[in-house]
Amino acid sequence: MKRFLITINLFALLFLFSSSAFAGPSKPFSSMLPWGSWTKKPVIVPFKKPCNYKQYLHDRLIWYRPRLRPVEYKYNDCDEDGFDSIRDGGADCRDYDKNVNPDATEIPYDGKDNDCVDGDLVDVDGDGFDSVLAGGTDCDDDNPDINPDAADTTCDNIDNDCSGVVDDAVADLPALNTQGLCAGNVLVCMGGEFVVAESNYVPAPEVCDGLDNDCAGGVDDGLISRLAANQQGACSGNIETCEGALGWRESSGNYVPAAEVCDGVDNDCANGVDDGVAPIATDNTKGLCADNVKVCAGGEFVAAESNYVPVDETCDNQDNNCDGDIDNGIEAIAADNTNGLCSGNVKVCIGGDYIDADTNYSPVDEICDTLDNNCNGEYDEGVTITAYVDGDGDGYGADDALSEQVCFLTGYSENNTDCNDDAFEVNPGAEDTTLIGDENCDGQGIGNLCEADAFFDGIQYD
Repeated sequence: MKRFLITINLFALLFLFSSSAFAGPSKPFSSMLPWGSWTKKPVIVPFKKPCNYKQYLHDRLIWYRPRLRPVEYKYNDCDEDGFDSIRDGGADCRDYDKNVNPDATEIPYDGKDNDCVDGDLVDVDGDGFDSVLAGGTDCDDDNPDINPDAADTTCDNIDNDCSGVVDDAVADLPALNTQGLCAGNVLVCMGGEFVVAESNYVPAPEVCDGLDNDCAGGVDDGLISRLAANQQGACSGNIETCEGALGWRESSGNYVPAAEVCDGVDNDCANGVDDGVAPIATDNTKGLCADNVKVCAGGEFVAAESNYVPVDETCDNQDNNCDGDIDNGIEAIAADNTNGLCSGNVKVCIGGDYIDADTNYSPVDEICDTLDNNCNGEYDEGVTITAYVDGDGDGYGADDALSEQVCFLTGYSENNTDCNDDAFEVNPGAEDTTLIGDENCDGQGIGNLCEADAFFDGIQYD
C-alpha cells in the first residue's frame, strides 16, 4: 500500500513539472529532486533560474510522503531585476516580481512592498492613520490634516475628522444683525460657507409688543399713536398709544363713552346719534294728554307725532282739552220737551251724559193762565174756572159780577177783590196815595190829616 502511494505521488510530480504550463528545468528532474537521507537537515539544491516554476517552488516544496524531509532550493535573482532575493542575503523582498525591488517606486494600497521598505504604503500623508483604501480610517491620505484625530471645526465642506459628515463640528457664528428679536440669529456652515440659518428670526415691521421686531435697535420704535378702534360719534378722534408689552392702550385724554342724552351727539359711540334716549313726559299730562311724551329729535325733545292733541270738551266724562277738568265748560243743550213752560228747560253734561238740569220747569196740570202748564204744546186745555167780570181791566174782578165759563180770561178775573171795578187805579194791588178814598181796597184809605200832610210835604211824621 505504501509503495502504491509513493508511486502515485511521483507520477503526480512528474506530470506537474513536465506540464506545458511551466517551462522545463535546465537539468534532468532526477538531479533536481534527489532522495534525501533520513536526517533532519534539508538538502540544498542550487538552480540557475528556478523562478520559472510556481510559487511553492520559489519557497520550498513539501513532499507528502510520511517522514520525507523538505528540500530547499538555492537561487539568486529569480526575476532578473538586478536584486538578489533576501533569502540569499539580497534586498529583493519579492524576487518573483521584477517590479518589486529596492529601486522601485512604492505604489500605495496595492498590497505590495514595491520598494521593499516597511511593507505596502498605506499611510501616504504620514499622519499615523492608514488610508480607507487599505482598510484604514484615513479618508484623505494625501492630507495629514485630515484624519480621525483632526478637529472638523473649519467650514470648508471637507470631512476633516473622517466622521462621514462634512463640517459636523463647525460652530455656528453670530449673524450680522443680532439686535432685538434677531439676538439669537446665527450663521451656519453649509456647503463650505456660512449662510443664514433657516430657523433665524426674520425682521418684521414693528408692532406694539415691547419688542424690537425689526431688529433695528429700538423697541416699538416709530409707534407713537394711532386712531382707536372705535371712531363713532363722540369717540371720533380718540387715539391709542403704544405702552410696550401692554400693547396699545386708550389715551388718557380720550373721550369715554357715556349713556346717550338728547343732545344731537352719539354719546355712547355706538349705533348712532341719540339712539335709545327714552321719551320724557310732556309739559301737560292732564286728561287725555296723560300719555303724551316728548321724544328726542335733532338733539332736543319735541312732542311725539302720536301724541293726543287737546280739543274742545265734549260730554264723554273725559278731559278732552287737557285742562285738568272733565266735561267742564260744556254748554247745556235743549231738553227733550221744550213746549209751553218747558221751553227754557235744558240738559246739562254730568258724568259723561246729558241729563235734565235740576232747575228745569217740571210740567204740572193745566190751569187757566194762558200758559202751557203741562208742556204738551197747548195751554189751558180742558180747564173750567169761576171768573169775575173785570170791568176796568185792572186784573181784579168785582164781587158781584160772577160768571161760570170755560177758561177764557179776557175781561174776566179769577178773583173778585176789586172794590171799585170802574177805576183802573183802584184794586188790591194799588197803594193809597190820596185822601179821596180807599185805593187799595183795604177798607181804610190814607188814615188822618197828619198823615196826609206828611204825605203831601214829602215828609213822614211819627
